[in-house]
Amino acid sequence: DLKQAQYYKYISEAQEIIHAKIPMENCNMKKTSHTEFRDEIFGGVNHNRAVIFLMSNGCEWALKHGHGCTMCGHLAKQVRRNSTISVDDHIQQFDKEFEKIDFVNYPLLNIYNNGSFLNDNEIPPEARREMMRKINTNPDIKMLVLETRPEFVTEDKVNEIKELIPKKHVELAMGLEIKSDFYRTICINKGFSLHQYDHAARIITKHLYLRTYVLLKPLFLTEKECIDHAIETIEYAFATGSTTVSLEACTI
Repeated sequence: DLKQAQYYKYISEAQEIIHAKIPMENCNMKKTSHTEFRDEIFGGVNHNRAVIFLMSNGCEWALKHGHGCTMCGHLAKQVRRNSTISVDDHIQQFDKEFEKIDFVNYPLLNIYNNGSFLNDNEIPPEARREMMRKINTNPDIKMLVLETRPEFVTEDKVNEIKELIPKKHVELAMGLEIKSDFYRTICINKGFSLHQYDHAARIITKHLYLRTYVLLKPLFLTEKECIDHAIETIEYAFATGSTTVSLEACTI
């Protein structure tokens, strides 16, 4: 039997081979990747929401360490270079897209960088602060959602967001995916433990709101297994303090 560390090594190597086949695109670092318009329930009412996908160098977990999660293809739309995109470029692309959106009709805002918004190597701190300041000045934005891996969640960063946006509903989202550490490693190559999620969740819920992603049908699990694990994980996420749990279907 292979030990978990050996499985981890083999999955990481396989992910590296898969990512090497993703074609590179000529990306304009002064423009966002794209923006989508969706809807979501907030406060018991269905609202329109705008989802801004920033152009970034990509998820550091996928680029440098474990070569990414098995179900994730977000790298295809990112720069994938070693250096961080500059503060000015981040602010310019955000400002251009932000000004286009009518927040009276789209009061919910998601800002995604297809990685971790709290990772300073992906989003420079000053760019992050400037985005938060601008969002805070718009009275029509009711809710903001940001995404991060748990290892980048600190008291200072979370408290700073709260101070910059004190009166809006702000959710920090983490992809727990599945409660089991074993399956999260073997099936998803997620690269963090339940303990790390719990620690980050405690920090987030002290200052902001927690959103948790749960993956429906990780690779290698049967339909019955994935349903059972999804239910268990959803219950755990709410028990940990999640305000929102998003059930994400695995796609191919």
